[in-house]
Amino acid sequence: MIQTLSRPILLTLLLAAAGCTTLRPATDPALAAAHGHPEPSGAVPEAGDGPDGSASSPYADLDHLAPGTLVHVPTGRGVDFDQMMAVVADARVVFVGEMHTNLEDHRAQLQVLEAMQRHHPGQVVVGLEMFTHDAQPELDAWLAGTLSNEDFLRAWYRNWSEDYAYYAAILEFARDNRIPLVALNATREEVRAVSNGSTAPDAADPLDPYHQAYMKAIFGGHSQGGDRYYSVQLLWERTMAANIAAALAAPGNAGRHMVVLAGGGHIQYGFGIPRQLFHMVPVSYATILPITVTLPEARDDLRMDVDLPDLPLPLADFVWSVPFADLEGTRIRLGVMLDTKRDGLWVREVLPGSAAERAGVLAGDQLLRLDGTNLGEMVDLRVVLAGVVAGQRGKLVVARAGQEKELDLPYMTATAQQADAPPEPRR
Repeated sequence: MIQTLSRPILLTLLLAAAGCTTLRPATDPALAAAHGHPEPSGAVPEAGDGPDGSASSPYADLDHLAPGTLVHVPTGRGVDFDQMMAVVADARVVFVGEMHTNLEDHRAQLQVLEAMQRHHPGQVVVGLEMFTHDAQPELDAWLAGTLSNEDFLRAWYRNWSEDYAYYAAILEFARDNRIPLVALNATREEVRAVSNGSTAPDAADPLDPYHQAYMKAIFGGHSQGGDRYYSVQLLWERTMAANIAAALAAPGNAGRHMVVLAGGGHIQYGFGIPRQLFHMVPVSYATILPITVTLPEARDDLRMDVDLPDLPLPLADFVWSVPFADLEGTRIRLGVMLDTKRDGLWVREVLPGSAAERAGVLAGDQLLRLDGTNLGEMVDLRVVLAGVVAGQRGKLVVARAGQEKELDLPYMTATAQQADAPPEPRR
């Protein structure tokens, strides 16, 4: 299909926008009515059935797919999961996109990985955007059983900001089935060097006009060819493509198939990682893109208006409409703002209604230990919080005025703390 989304539309955007998610219309009944679109019917519209020419492709209207619908984008034909896998399973590389904080995207990724393992038992490798390539020894050690789960969690949070729970089922399936994991991403040092202009990304094909136009729209007009934002985007994608190529060429991997898990923005339209990879080594590949048509009202923070350019490219080989589910209702948080300019964990602000406020944490405290674990860096705190649930209580030791003080900390979700916070004063 040809994607024509030139009008301003409501889009999903997460964190580092371009690479983190697939930018697709997040339609709900009110929004659909505003644009003259009917609510999703569950059927894949045939050619010409779209409500207007601006929002539908010549083959299928991707803006109104019911959850669970899979579409072969180049033809607009609806398929089931087994039919999709019959098409993609023999590709050397299968890219599966994600919105990092949508559990349903990760469930879709796991289904694809399980199916690839059934099609090619013992011949599957997984490539991960979430780890920088210098973390490969830690991935290898965890798979070999020589790195503890706690130390693996530390490695996880040093590499990736999102909760491990989003990815746990995928990673543990790979470990249990002895599926190699490959760290793909650029290191912080490499990103910093490109960001400050001291080096330039060595992209296999840096002058993709569609990619540039798309990134320019995402970054609000600031992503010119030499701009640091676009340069970092190229670095991420070129580095991931290079590490995929190296893994495919590694001894013993000649017959293996790689499943690459990365943000939808690095995969959609075939630019980003797939294009860079093919310029390095022309191998067969397929792209599968989970998309979320409707976001809950409570997650309006994931929406923004972006005027996207017309792109004469299919969004992916297959799109997979999935619902939205996140971990906001289960994430345990202290409810403090930390002073990032000091070594250690120093409290700059205690949020009203938070677990920290209930425990008696004060601005200026240094967090020393939680449940016996030393808190030298943020990673230490995240590892402890990953292992507790709401309703439990912990022992938090802080340094205050030169003395240690033990506090009784209630473990609370971020959602519960927000509900208990006093309303903001009217201005």
